[in-house]
Amino acid sequence: MAGEGSLVEYARGTLLERIKKSRTRAWLVAPFLSGAVADEIIAAAEASDAGDLRLLTALTERSVRSRVLDAGGLRRLSEAGFEVRSLQGLHAKVSVVDRWGLVGSGNLTDSGLGGKVGRRANIELGVVLSRSQVSEAATLVDHWWRSAEEKTALDIAKYEALPPYPQPKGDLDEKGRSIGVLGTGRLREIVEEDPPPERSYWLDPNYHDYSEEGWWRDRGWVSDRRDVGIRKGDLVVIYLAARNGGPAKCAAVGRALGPAEKRPDFLRKERDAEAAERWPWVTEIEVIGDVPADDGVGLDVIGKTGQSLQGGPIAISRGDFETLAQALIE
Repeated sequence: MAGEGSLVEYARGTLLERIKKSRTRAWLVAPFLSGAVADEIIAAAEASDAGDLRLLTALTERSVRSRVLDAGGLRRLSEAGFEVRSLQGLHAKVSVVDRWGLVGSGNLTDSGLGGKVGRRANIELGVVLSRSQVSEAATLVDHWWRSAEEKTALDIAKYEALPPYPQPKGDLDEKGRSIGVLGTGRLREIVEEDPPPERSYWLDPNYHDYSEEGWWRDRGWVSDRRDVGIRKGDLVVIYLAARNGGPAKCAAVGRALGPAEKRPDFLRKERDAEAAERWPWVTEIEVIGDVPADDGVGLDVIGKTGQSLQGGPIAISRGDFETLAQALIE
């Protein structure tokens, strides 16, 4: 079994064995959970002597409908004796079992933990903590735990009936992802080019609906509350705001095909009356690079926050644009 400081690619067997042999505690932290892994954890915990069983996750309608968090598995863990709490914004993956600990990139899913014959696994990496690090990790986890919201089996059951989001349009790759994602090849070319002096660069806030993942490619336009001066050839970084569970990340870059035009009738037809009233200025764009929404880049890389965009699009420097584009590429 991997010792302190060891790197672990596939943690399934090690984690389950540690839970099975635990005497005091099994604290698990992950935003995503699959039903199969939940059942394996339950079986391991039932064979243990541990009395302090905790699972900290991020229970949201989006995660359940996206099928990255299995509400049924979460409920079964609760019914099996695990105390379940939800902390919004959680992205950490941590396991603290007695005086053993693991921090890594893998969620509590088949693909995240790997090590199961016949199942495709992600490329993950974790590290086994030293005793002092286990103590530090436990302190952090307990701090998160105290600020999290308790979820009973009855609370969780309400999420089980939620329908999944519609599948992405078009063909899927071998991992079930839409092959419509453009990628970032053209962005790399733009970062490396000698830019035309007349080009301007913009951050444009937009709201995101996970049932319309990648809408910027299909729609071909963005709308704003006013004309800020975007012109043909300018590059527009699309920021998906936190409203309605959005990721608060930049996910795409578009090239403006012309200046903004006030087109409320167009928006009533394409979207709804609210959009026509609140964001009547339409800018047509050609998307030149993107990543999945949740893989986007936060504004902190250029020292900004979502509050800076509350008034609508803002101009950014070429340097800020290159920083955002390079982060998307990487």
